[in-house]
Amino acid sequence: EVVVADVRWYLDGRSGSEAHEAGHIPGAVFVDLDAWLAAPATAADGRWSIDGLPGGGYRVRVVASASSRAGRWFPASPDAGGAGVVTAAPGATTTADVALPPEQVELRTIVTIDGSPARGAVVQVFTASGYVGAAPARQRPGTDTATVAVVSGMPAGDYVVRVVDPVSGRSLWHAGTTVRAAATVLPLADGSTTIAVDLPAPS
Repeated sequence: EVVVADVRWYLDGRSGSEAHEAGHIPGAVFVDLDAWLAAPATAADGRWSIDGLPGGGYRVRVVASASSRAGRWFPASPDAGGAGVVTAAPGATTTADVALPPEQVELRTIVTIDGSPARGAVVQVFTASGYVGAAPARQRPGTDTATVAVVSGMPAGDYVVRVVDPVSGRSLWHAGTTVRAAATVLPLADGSTTIAVDLPAPS
């Protein structure tokens, strides 16, 4: 028997469940990735648990879903390449403490598509080792002339940025290339920085 699973999950916070209800392949069932492939949200004291795991080695990533802070891999890495292994023994409780960074370092990106504000475009941030975080482009308060995407809580370092056009689905690396290896490296120091990212008009 073949089961078709709808696993839609959106970087910009849209509901995959609502999208499924609005339309899907006949007979497909919706699978909530946050419910099945992630631990429950932390309690008020910051504690969380995943029960019933078989013994073995695991890598743990924590994301502050209520904010724009980039996630962290245990023990404190912004990318998977620096993640440590948490070893779980059968029948025992293993502790893994992860500290998320404060929301004070930002990559603030002005996003346009062919010179016009790109509301809803998704800005993705990467280190040399892998994905760090993403944010949707939103209208800057008090203006109709710019949209801004902010990814906060990033440690100082070198980053590359990709913008995904929500209309055409095309993506472009800053500044103006479709090849990641040719993307402009953006050094980020403590504080904040602003860059402009332009996508060409859809063909």
